[in-house]
Amino acid sequence: MRFRKFTLLLSSAFLAATSQLRAGDDFGLWTEVSVEKSLCKHLSADFGYDFRTEQNLDAISRNGVSLGLSYKPFKTVKFGGKKNAFSVKFGTGYAFLRDRNPQEFKGIKIKENYNKEGERNGWNVDSIIDHGYWRNKHRAWFDVSAKLTLGRFSLSVRERYQFTLYKSTQCVRDRYRQRYRDENDLSFPGYGPWYPLTEERLAEEMAKLHEFQGAYYEEYTGYDDPKGFERQTDNKAEKRRHYLRSRFALDYNIPRCPVDPFVTVEFSNNLSEGMNLEKTRYTVGLDWKINKQHTLSLAYLYDDGQDDDSNGNLHVLEVGYKFKF
Repeated sequence: MRFRKFTLLLSSAFLAATSQLRAGDDFGLWTEVSVEKSLCKHLSADFGYDFRTEQNLDAISRNGVSLGLSYKPFKTVKFGGKKNAFSVKFGTGYAFLRDRNPQEFKGIKIKENYNKEGERNGWNVDSIIDHGYWRNKHRAWFDVSAKLTLGRFSLSVRERYQFTLYKSTQCVRDRYRQRYRDENDLSFPGYGPWYPLTEERLAEEMAKLHEFQGAYYEEYTGYDDPKGFERQTDNKAEKRRHYLRSRFALDYNIPRCPVDPFVTVEFSNNLSEGMNLEKTRYTVGLDWKINKQHTLSLAYLYDDGQDDDSNGNLHVLEVGYKFKF
């Protein structure tokens, strides 16, 4: 019976997540399996594996393994009754991640073209597309969290410093080049007469129409010059990122029920850019404590990030399993 209820909740969360999708939004499924082992009275270790799909479940976006340690400097302090408590925990860990960056339209480059006499005789327009590629990342973190329980409600706060090293790699880059000849102004051959365009308008038209497809040039402009296409190898340099991730959570213990609902909000601030807020995540979910050792988690997450790992408007169904011993 409990399994049927949890399956029903899983289906409901899936429908709720997909119903919020708008044009241009993405949907993904994030899964995680973790094992936690108590090493001594105040110290525990955990190991986890996560697997993620995005692009509306069509592509694997990440998989990785992690190892962490948690330390409680003192026992949970109870006050004003058995149901009120306060605790503090320190944590540190390392994760090896393998991320996939999806195919990306890098933009338009427009350059004036001159003849031997130094007179402008047209424009060169380059459209640049990077193919999808995989990249290894090394991540380390240190955090401090505090939890206050008042009756059946629990409020927790976690501050985490996170460092990520993005290893250098390479990707395939396609460059499409079109030459336009117009003595008076930058123009674009549409369906009908030629009409003048600004550089900004041309970039918008090119980005909108070809949608990463080189066939656009043949279909729209009649472009069939093989010299206008070039496939290159682009080097992605190694980079380092420092973040402060602040998470606030509220959960409720339902009487005589193994399922506890929770909500969280997390802010990611880029320390290298003056605490610039680059990502906010909102989560609504359920923890099903099957027994003292086994816990299943189900949640809906919305990510509006604009950092190196996401491009905003991501809706996620999260499913997790934890084993304690």
